Amino acid sequence: MAAASASGRGRVSWVLVGAALFWTLIVAVVAGGVMRNSVRQALTANWTPAPGQLVHIERTVHVDNDPGNHGGPTVTYGVAVRYRYTAGGQVREGTRLRFGDNTSAGHWAADYVADHPVGAAVTVYVNPAAPDNAVMVRGLEGQDLFWMLFFMPFVGGGWLLWWAALGQRPGLAGREIEEGESGLRIVVKPRLAWGMAMGLASGAAVVLMIILGLVWDAHPPLGVASAAWGGVITAAGAGGMYWVVARWLGWQAITVDRAARVVRAGRRVIRFEEVGFVVVRISKLGDRVGEPLCRVGAWLR
Repeated sequence: MAAASASGRGRVSWVLVGAALFWTLIVAVVAGGVMRNSVRQALTANWTPAPGQLVHIERTVHVDNDPGNHGGPTVTYGVAVRYRYTAGGQVREGTRLRFGDNTSAGHWAADYVADHPVGAAVTVYVNPAAPDNAVMVRGLEGQDLFWMLFFMPFVGGGWLLWWAALGQRPGLAGREIEEGESGLRIVVKPRLAWGMAMGLASGAAVVLMIILGLVWDAHPPLGVASAAWGGVITAAGAGGMYWVVARWLGWQAITVDRAARVVRAGRRVIRFEEVGFVVVRISKLGDRVGEPLCRVGAWLR
């Protein structure tokens, strides 16, 4: 069979290209800042422990009166600390709990303050190369993975914008038409797996993010957050493999068998006599693909 390709590629939309660039820039800047803090926090895993004492701790309140918040002001809570520790033979003072965000909209801040009373002995983790730089919490935590999860749908949205901007049509992209004397076959190319994988991964990220936010106040245990990311990766893999397996099994193929006078749509077989009509949109498929499809009508008569 000779193959005719229907890539589904239309004209490039420069308006959408601009929107995609803007979206990508915003997501890259915000996500980059979060990732930077996560990397810095991960590096504290190798910092040196030192004895310390908690001098001050309080729950802070942050009120966002953005007019765009139609439900009223948004209130979040954080933790402010001050501690003394000994490093390099000197008594030093630190105020950093950890790198990155340490706020929540629920009970996490109040619980942390209650569990760490003023005057309590604490272990402080000190940067051996800069003893004045210290944290009370070292290494990655579940909240770091939670915020990475938060950006997954935005990455998916950016991918969809670029896909549309470069002229891809979801209804046609990734299809291939093979024509020969025995008939015509329309198959789905595996590259559509990227779309399914990204869609399922983004959807799973949204659902899991809501669960982690409600149950653990956006501060889940590291094991739970790791399992959530495992769920996202599994969803992406399932989406990608579906299209590959479906094509292998013939589920995503339509075959017009001229010799047997049947149409096979996946696992369904339809006799020519049962086919009422064929609609061909040449404007979308293009002449190279529309031309062989037009001949299908003559075969069915």
